[in-house]
Amino acid sequence: MGERQRNYVRIINTPPGGAPDLIREEWVEMYLPLAREFANRVAESLVEVDGELPDDSELLKDVLPDDIETGRETTANAGGYVINADEAIEMLERKGTKGGHEAAEYWRQKITQLYGHYIGVQLFFSRNTCEFVGKRKE
Repeated sequence: MGERQRNYVRIINTPPGGAPDLIREEWVEMYLPLAREFANRVAESLVEVDGELPDDSELLKDVLPDDIETGRETTANAGGYVINADEAIEMLERKGTKGGHEAAEYWRQKITQLYGHYIGVQLFFSRNTCEFVGKRKE
């Protein structure tokens, strides 16, 4: 079995949102993989084009994400890149810094408060704060 490749974005500026600035700043300079799970579910009912599926970011571009502090829909990251919360949180933890650990814990707690869990939850990152990197080996 070959190595799987996924599209990534690099966070280049602090993303907007209701989380404290120091928490949101921890994303800067991180490379995050775009979500594929939703795209894979859609593929069961759609025909694939050239064997490639779009990332969730394209399929969810009209979805308004929830603000982590209020739980209400917000336009702050609307149409943004979609990242699996569990993967992003794990990557924050792997930074091995105090700030990365604190940010990971913050997101775990806030997302769990909002949804009852964080596995399978999607985070949206504004396209203005990201640079599309393209395919990278996992």
